[in-house]
Amino acid sequence: MRRRSKKKYWADAVAANSDLDPEEIKYRQQKGGCYRTTEEWLLKLRKLADRIGHAPTTREANNADINPNQLCLRVKENWTQVLIAASVDIRSRSKQAMLLSTSTERLIDDVFAVSVRLGHPAKVWEYAKTGHYPYTTVRGRLGGWRKVKQIVSDRQHNKYNR
Repeated sequence: MRRRSKKKYWADAVAANSDLDPEEIKYRQQKGGCYRTTEEWLLKLRKLADRIGHAPTTREANNADINPNQLCLRVKENWTQVLIAASVDIRSRSKQAMLLSTSTERLIDDVFAVSVRLGHPAKVWEYAKTGHYPYTTVRGRLGGWRKVKQIVSDRQHNKYNR
């Protein structure tokens, strides 16, 4: 049946040839009830968020026996979208979790804004005083502060030569 339907997994092949949902098939084929549907995992994630008081990180979910990688595959998105699917308030995430999901472009924009205020590419200590994000995060993403200053100076040069 799997070869005929050209599906990778048996449950998907059965679902393609019948009116059953793949989740229902997987649920029925498990013995001992150890399989959980996506909705059950999301409910467990929501309960975890209520218990700890903020949106859980992938590490916290893993420690609570929730497989974050599996949930991301089932929802077919990233961890932020999984939290949204579980109806967890993503604004209640920890600061570290928010930094991990912040784009590099946004970090560069913040350094550029500080540099425009200063009139020159910001030095590490200048950015540490007035920037919105930790300088270590910016430096780590771009491979050193010298590269950060080079990107900012190129951007300033492009802005003034338009």
